[in-house]
Amino acid sequence: MQEAIYFYDSAQAQRYYYNQATLQHTFYQEFSECFVQQAFEICPGHEQDFADTVRKIDAARPGFVQSWHVGFALMRAIAYGRPDVIISLLYGGVDVNQTFRGRSMVHEAVKQGNSDMLEFVLSLPGIEKDAYDVTGKTALMHATGSTPECLKVLLDAGCNMFLKDGEGNSAIHQPFKTLDSSCGNVVECLDMLLRYGAHLGARGAQGKTCLQRAVEMGNHLLVHWLIMRNVDLQQHVTNVHIILDTQLYRSRDLYDNVLLLAVHQADRKLMEVLIACGCSFRHYSWLLPYCKSFRMLHASLQGALSQVGSLQSLCRAVIRPCLSNDIERDVACLGIPRPLQSFLLCRGETQVLVQDSST
Repeated sequence: MQEAIYFYDSAQAQRYYYNQATLQHTFYQEFSECFVQQAFEICPGHEQDFADTVRKIDAARPGFVQSWHVGFALMRAIAYGRPDVIISLLYGGVDVNQTFRGRSMVHEAVKQGNSDMLEFVLSLPGIEKDAYDVTGKTALMHATGSTPECLKVLLDAGCNMFLKDGEGNSAIHQPFKTLDSSCGNVVECLDMLLRYGAHLGARGAQGKTCLQRAVEMGNHLLVHWLIMRNVDLQQHVTNVHIILDTQLYRSRDLYDNVLLLAVHQADRKLMEVLIACGCSFRHYSWLLPYCKSFRMLHASLQGALSQVGSLQSLCRAVIRPCLSNDIERDVACLGIPRPLQSFLLCRGETQVLVQDSST
């Protein structure tokens, strides 16, 4: 006689069998659904009874508490906000760091955007809050740019924002990896990371900074945010392989900055904003022949090279590096007139980037 494992459904008094002879995918799925249904129906007020059931199943079928059925139940409990089910499974011997399809409960709570469940999961003894999932990312990396509430819970719990994914990017670099980074949540998450000590100048994959990534993507909203957070516009770019006049140019010059990328992409507005905000450009006169194919870009760069920098611009170039990323607060503390405050903050120069992002 082949062994069958069962548990009772208190509502319908039905018996479900986990038969060794029918280990097929469809049966696995059916059993998982029944197991989750049983957990959701029994647990309210009978957590210990369900925990005993889990232990009995594991005793008859060793390894059950590590199976994907249990992982599936944990993820469903996260999705439906059922901490009682999670507690019952943990009492039944389930590992608190059990995964399902490469994700832990911490990752699933972030995916669902459920900050309450995330806070509950992080409070469980033995939970690995900085665990990597199957994509090589921590839950904090996934939270950056999507769910500010979950991000705050993770940061308050002491999650490490300086860990890097498989490509070498930390949490601050995650929103700069895709073109879809225009929602308000991204800015809110980035501001939060800065408040908790993240560094805008940190280099990620291929040694690239957040500013270099934003300019390469042509994301004007993120460039505007970076300038308004006093990013270093002079920081040299790395791993730049671009075609100029049919010849491959590999950046090795420490003076190469993001203006080179803006010119190469023929992004005239971005180039003008970078120059107006103090990005070094006079050593790029050799780019004029390349710009001839782009009439407006060529005229703009040639006009900038022919002009003499104003005293105000030179003073701003000296003052801004002395201020922190919270430049608005620092400028407000200087006690200077509002027009000068706006000038130091480059508000007028960067307004065109905000207009482009809103259209």
